[in-house]
Amino acid sequence: MYTFRSFSLDDIPLVHEWFNRPHVQEFYSLRAWSIEDVTKKFMEEKPIWKWIVDDDSRPIGYIQHYRVLDFPWKDGERIVHFEEAIEKNAAGLDLFLGDPESIGMGSCILLQFLEKHIWPQFHYCIVDPDVRNVRSIKMFKKCGFVPMQRIATVDALGRKAELELMAASCPSFFCHEQ
Repeated sequence: MYTFRSFSLDDIPLVHEWFNRPHVQEFYSLRAWSIEDVTKKFMEEKPIWKWIVDDDSRPIGYIQHYRVLDFPWKDGERIVHFEEAIEKNAAGLDLFLGDPESIGMGSCILLQFLEKHIWPQFHYCIVDPDVRNVRSIKMFKKCGFVPMQRIATVDALGRKAELELMAASCPSFFCHEQ
């Protein structure tokens, strides 16, 4: 059983360490980060729920989620629009496991997180792994996410990137009326 605790500023040194690990930099943090860079990123006033994943009180990863309407995707210069029912009722989600020994636990963590934090509030969840991130795409598919479309975009460093937009819908026994 994993627990999800709200991110606090006390977690910045840990996330700084994780951001600088090669397996996290490959598809998530993308570059070397200073402690100041991490502090600035996590002090931003954005409507994002941030969580540390604990395994028996040992921090192993990070998850964030947000309303899709607050952070639209772009395919080149064009904003990606979803069906209205999805757009109004969808969470976007990002995660990484900072502890390399925890790689392989992602699907268990994600399913538990969806049940506890996404499905009580949202009817859909959308993720956007890099198309080269085969491990993440496989994990998302294992958790019920299906590919919607590929989008051409730029990453946080301004480099061309291609993302696989994937969506999962709430199993009816978890959904709550909004």
